[in-house]
Parts: sequence; C-alpha cells; structure tokens
Amino acid sequence: MSRKDKDVLARSLLITFTLPTLVLGFTHGPEGQLQAIYAKHAGISLGAIALAVLLTKLFDGITYPLIGYLSDRSFARSGSRKRWIIAGTLLSMLGLWFLMRPPRDVGVWYFGIWMGVLYLGWKLTEIPFQSWSFGLSDDHDERSRVQAWRALGQLLGQLLFFATPLLAVQLGFSESTELDFNALGVAAVISVVLLPLCTAIALWRVREGNGAAPAKPRTQTFTLARTLENLRGNRPMLHLLAAFLPVALLTSLSTGVSYFFIDSYLGLSKQFPAIMALSLLSTVVGIPFWTAMARRHEIHHVWATALVIGGAAAGASCFLVPGSPVVFNFILMPVLMFSLSSTV
Repeated sequence: MSRKDKDVLARSLLITFTLPTLVLGFTHGPEGQLQAIYAKHAGISLGAIALAVLLTKLFDGITYPLIGYLSDRSFARSGSRKRWIIAGTLLSMLGLWFLMRPPRDVGVWYFGIWMGVLYLGWKLTEIPFQSWSFGLSDDHDERSRVQAWRALGQLLGQLLFFATPLLAVQLGFSESTELDFNALGVAAVISVVLLPLCTAIALWRVREGNGAAPAKPRTQTFTLARTLENLRGNRPMLHLLAAFLPVALLTSLSTGVSYFFIDSYLGLSKQFPAIMALSLLSTVVGIPFWTAMARRHEIHHVWATALVIGGAAAGASCFLVPGSPVVFNFILMPVLMFSLSSTV
C-alpha cells in the first residue's frame, strides 16, 4: 500500500498531540536530580531521601497497573480517556508547584509526599495518553510515526528544561547557572502555565482515533501465578530480560549519581545544566543513528557495539578528578548517553 493510499496523519495533528508530551518531558527534566538537589540545598540526609524514594516507588508499583486497568475499564464503557488525562494534569500541576518551590524549612516528609503526588499525576496523564496514541491510526507505520513524534517531544522537553537555570539568571531570579531551587521555581511556573494549556489544546483538537473504538471487557483473567508460569516457558523473553535488566539497573545507577559526581565531586555546578543539555542532544542524534544501524546490521551486534562504547565512556569517567579539564565532562557524558539511546 502506497503512502497516498494510507490514512496519513496530518503533521498539524501530530504537533498538537505531541505538545503535552513535550511539556511533560520538560517536567521530567529534573527527575533524576531532585533527590540530590534536596540533599544539597535543603540539607536532608541522603538516607532519609532514599527511604522516601523507596516508599514512593513501592506506591508506584501498586498504582501504575491499577491506573492502566481502571482507565481501560472506563474507556470500554465511554470510549474516552480524556477525563483521566484532565485529572492527571491537575494533580501533576499540584505536585510540581509544591515540589519545585519548597519552603525554607522543608523536610523529608514534604519531599516524599509531594514526590508521590507528582508521580501519581504523571502516570494518570501518561498512561492514558500512551493508550490514546495507539488509537490514532490502524496503520502500523502511522502508529510508529506517532511514537517517534512523542519520543522526540519528550527529549526536546527535557533538553529545554536544562536551559531553565540560564533563564532564571536572565530574569533576575538567580545569580548562577547552577541547577538549584531558584531554577526549579522558574521551571514550576512554566510548567503550571504550559501543561494545562497544551493538554487542553490536544484534548480539544485531537479525536479519540480510528483504532479507539470501545472494546468489550475481557472475561479471561490472568493471575500472577499464571503470568509467571507463562514467563518461565518463554525462553526468548527470559534471554531478553537477562540482557536488558542489568543495562537498565546500571543506567539508573549512573543517572542517579551523575548530579553528585559532576556537581559536588567535580565542582562543576555551573556547567552541569550545559553538560546535561549536550547529553540530551546526543540522545536525539543517537536514536535515528542506532535505528539506521539496526536496519543495516544484525540488531544484537548493534546493541552490543553501543553498550561497549557506553561502557568505555563510563569507565573513562572513573579517571576524572576535581581539576580535570572540563572538556572531558562535555565529551564522556554525551558519549554515554549517545550509546544508551540504542536502548530506547
């Protein structure tokens, strides 16, 4: 089937639908650094923050599948997921405002509660949005096109976030390009203005989708025991998990300590936003690059090559010490992120 014969989604529709994802990407920008910022600038102990994050993640582990289940059930009845997105947007705005603009005497309870509120708001918005995105077209290529737009929108939003410290300086709210509560405060104002605006435009202008007809609720249930039994008999899936889980774990560890390493250990607090912005740019370049390589070469070999490059960059970072040439930090972190973009 030629492109002319397909129900091709208009670029204007894709832009409109991607706008909320771009702003959500902006709000996710400081996600990996919030714990470190609270530890450094609010004086909360790392142990207390770690416990708060652990409890938040345990709460997420319960609410995430529940949100998906309940939103699917309500969609089967009404044919729409928009009410979930509206509720999630409002809750995200509330969590963002209080988490990014804390009082002077902030404590770990404040951090944990508003972090939980923000995560719940994010998922109330993002899970229905993801399901909605698959219903915009019945065509596989068009669905892939939608996901590509959303992925790039998410990355662009994160990239724009790291311009916030410079914006805070230009507006007179901060005297340094350091990523601190002054920069987060500016980001909070931008988020609570643009998130509801862009979400409202998408809800108003984008249809539910050709592939979004209400479906009958499933009568067959899958218990945890049955799911584990099916997984045990799926050797390709087990091999994929064995390869992917260590990469995901080590990537999360690297992301979690990057702020401490670059900001506190190397003393590059003013340069940190620029390093992260360049790293995200390398991810934007890396996604189409590794996708093109996977089309020309065996995908396992491509992924292995990317991980070797990333491992070499991470290993080289071990030799960085305070006083090392700043240019190394502007090279190694982007190279690492470039290689990890192969897993997206």
